[in-house]
Amino acid sequence: MKIIEASDKVDNIVKNLFVSTEKKQIIEIFDEYEITDPSEKIALLRKCMQVQSTSCIPANITPEEEYADELEIFIEGSWRLLTVTSE
Repeated sequence: MKIIEASDKVDNIVKNLFVSTEKKQIIEIFDEYEITDPSEKIALLRKCMQVQSTSCIPANITPEEEYADELEIFIEGSWRLLTVTSE
């Protein structure tokens, strides 16, 4: 049962992220679901954007810096055009 609950939680987070276009909204979603780990935030943003990773990430970047970069990519929003056309 916990696996289903976890899966439902991830699905809900991704659905909420998908309709969010502002940094404040995204931060509120992560706060609501108590997501604090930058790596988890990155994974959820990427799941929503339907990408495995982004290119040109320096090897010595911290998780917090990588999250900040992913958040900017997410907010910029051009990924939305790719997800809509791929469906």
